[in-house]
Amino acid sequence: MGDKAFRGVGAAGVCSPAKTLAFQWIGWFGARRALVWQAKIAGFLSTFCRRENTLLTASCQELSVMLGHQSREGRMRDEGFADFDFLIGEWSITNECLNERLAGCTEWHSFPATARVEKVMDGCGNLDQMFVPARGFTGMTLRLYNPETTFWSIYWSDTKSHRLFPPTVGKFENGRGEFYGDDVEGGKPVRVRFLWTADKSPRWEQAFSTDGGESWEVNWVMKFEKSSG
Repeated sequence: MGDKAFRGVGAAGVCSPAKTLAFQWIGWFGARRALVWQAKIAGFLSTFCRRENTLLTASCQELSVMLGHQSREGRMRDEGFADFDFLIGEWSITNECLNERLAGCTEWHSFPATARVEKVMDGCGNLDQMFVPARGFTGMTLRLYNPETTFWSIYWSDTKSHRLFPPTVGKFENGRGEFYGDDVEGGKPVRVRFLWTADKSPRWEQAFSTDGGESWEVNWVMKFEKSSG
């Protein structure tokens, strides 16, 4: 602080040297005390803020972990994960197939098969293995549920094609599942439809469309019965 701030005026309008010196000493000590207290307050605030920031950061991390855990639990509680529970287990299957696809054929043939279906990935999906010794091949279906979209994606492969087919995607409503996808059959692009009926004796149906879904030709039906063994 400059001496202008402590300049006193006597009766004659002029400060005496003693008074001026006294005011200067008071101003100097006051400034020193203010600086000391300012430093103390700054140190306290710095320590307090660091401690509070650490506590806040830890609390935010704990909250994030808790919310993430609850979010995962919420997804696992999604009822959609149980859509295919009716199919878990071992089955005897009657397959009915159209003799020729997309050729106007009306003749069918049938053959037996067995299947074993189990949940995988902590219940996030299921794996279906179908054994068809009468036709010399094995088939596999992987079904995965997405709780964010509430849709299932169904992937098929078999030991005849040795490839993973494009998925059909869809969901269940009132015990009926509809799943759609795209593929190629006999060199022609086709729209694919799977229909599932959830019941004690489940039924699956496959159909193809060459006109974008305006009309459908059913070419494969599976009828499931629980294996007695």
